[in-house]
Amino acid sequence: MKPFILLFGLCAALSLTACNKEQSVYEEYGFKESDFPIHKLPKGDAPPKHVKINPNRKEHYQAVVKIKDAPLTFQIVRGNELYQSENCKYVTNRWVGATTWPQYGKKLDVIKVDDTTYVADFYTDTPLDEDYYGEGVCKWRFVSGGFVMQPTGKDKRETALIVDITPDMLEKLTPTNPELVVKYEYQKSNFPIATDLNFEDGWADDGSSLKSGLVVAPEDKFSVALTLRKVEK
Repeated sequence: MKPFILLFGLCAALSLTACNKEQSVYEEYGFKESDFPIHKLPKGDAPPKHVKINPNRKEHYQAVVKIKDAPLTFQIVRGNELYQSENCKYVTNRWVGATTWPQYGKKLDVIKVDDTTYVADFYTDTPLDEDYYGEGVCKWRFVSGGFVMQPTGKDKRETALIVDITPDMLEKLTPTNPELVVKYEYQKSNFPIATDLNFEDGWADDGSSLKSGLVVAPEDKFSVALTLRKVEK
């Protein structure tokens, strides 16, 4: 005879079964989805492994980054697009019924013009809307893009410089205003390593500290100008 109190505690705490299969629930301890179909959890347990590229991309943009008065040359510069599908979900923990939205990221080809200027073309409709889980079409939405710059990449304590591209920036581009320039400011003394902050795994500086009101000497600032343009066919 299995201890009723223990079995009741398992059922009450997890609330994942009707507990009419007492013997199998107690013996297995791993609740199968078939034991609690009332929760109707998504089928997927991970982001889609093979997201298809939209063959008819139309939302084409170009980003130009211009660095001014930086205390060093950034030797590693990467770009990316990030998307999220908010009408699809996958399960992160079936025991507690936890789910999240799938995300998809794509690296950009960044062209170095010179030591202070970089260019990248990107899209906001790269992933193909498709039924990736067998439960309906997943609709992808562009949530961010941008550049990540590192002094050398040889020391994990190095500060990474972040230049963000947000959807609201792109919404400001119109036929009458085809170009947008966004200025970011950063603290020179945080590069190559923010020794005052003492982060063992480095720090990502997106310019928010100065934007939020941090006061530093003018000579301890440098800037990055991000120019965005819509590329028309």
